[in-house]
Amino acid sequence: MATINASKLEFGFHIQGWSDVIRHNNILTNKLFFVASIKGSFYSDRPLPRNPALDLFYDCNDEDRFGNSLQGRLSFNFENFGECANHWIEAGKLNFNFSIHGEDVLGKVLLNNKLEFDFKISAAGIHVSISKASWLKWSQIGHLSFTQDHSNIAGERPLYSIGIIYDIIKLEKSVIVYGSKGIVQVKPIEKNWSPKQIISIGSKNKKAQIGTELNHWYVDLFGCLWHITEKEQINLGYEEYLNPLTTAILSLDKKNNLLYICSSTIGYVYSIKDKSLCKGIPNISGFAYDKKATMVVSDQTLIIPPISFTTDIYDLGTRKEKTIFNIELATEGIEDMEVCIAYRMDKRIAFAYTPWVTFTPQGIAYLPCYCREFKLCFRMTAYEKVYLDELKINGVIHGFSHLDIKRR
Repeated sequence: MATINASKLEFGFHIQGWSDVIRHNNILTNKLFFVASIKGSFYSDRPLPRNPALDLFYDCNDEDRFGNSLQGRLSFNFENFGECANHWIEAGKLNFNFSIHGEDVLGKVLLNNKLEFDFKISAAGIHVSISKASWLKWSQIGHLSFTQDHSNIAGERPLYSIGIIYDIIKLEKSVIVYGSKGIVQVKPIEKNWSPKQIISIGSKNKKAQIGTELNHWYVDLFGCLWHITEKEQINLGYEEYLNPLTTAILSLDKKNNLLYICSSTIGYVYSIKDKSLCKGIPNISGFAYDKKATMVVSDQTLIIPPISFTTDIYDLGTRKEKTIFNIELATEGIEDMEVCIAYRMDKRIAFAYTPWVTFTPQGIAYLPCYCREFKLCFRMTAYEKVYLDELKINGVIHGFSHLDIKRR
């Protein structure tokens, strides 16, 4: 209901014509009757709140007005053609467009609310073939055609159940196939390929291997870094650092002989020349070279952490207990460097760490430590290219005898 307040209505009268008889006009004020009507449109930007009792629900499983059941169901038909490998079907967002047809009723309300649907995928008519996750396929020579014909050049074969194949990288006269459950070396023999499993531990993930035609590196499922050549496979270790990486992304800086191992939050750099590992940038995913410039690939701003590196395990040639007094260091760097000792008495337990100590201007760090074996950890808060020219560990071996190898 709408109430309209009408203001004062004013009327004007006019008499037109002439007459010799009429000399005086008297107009009497009597009642005047009017009939009023309103024509136009009505608009309100404040509709009534939604009344759930007036909601309408449509059951797609119900019968229509002709008695036909299940007429409202939505059905989709999919067909795959060709030779199927491993397929993953992900149900994304389904978009629907609605429109109203027919004669308009007295009023209608359209609300832009969520439409709820229940979907079920039927497995009827689906044929599942044997999984070929560990199979290797090769194409015709010169073009990407894997169809086997009378030339018998293209083909396929299984590879020792190495799981999902992550990558295939050439190594001299063979190729290395990296799988989730093992590593296989494949060599060509006439028109076929001869496989040989060289490592029974698979790769950590899809991007956990990289290499050139002479050298390969990869991180296995346990976080160990491996070096693979045509003749040998070397386990470099470092699992205590690389195993916490959820995903290992390997990038090779060929110009500086550096291997970057990153996971977006943790990063390490392995020096191929010096055979050492240190902490590095965590979000590098590749390198490119343009004339003399080296370009780094990353999906976000590079995070440069403090320089840090750790030595291998030392026991000074004997498994007897020992006490370290101080560490002397000679280097050309001018920035402050800190050191701590990772130590343990039993090789079956994890390393414990001493506090960080800064080297004096004379290059000495006083850091007493009692242990059986140890590692030295170094770090710098400012970036600088440094080389350790000389490192001396001063201490004493308890119960030392001439049968021990004395190292100072």
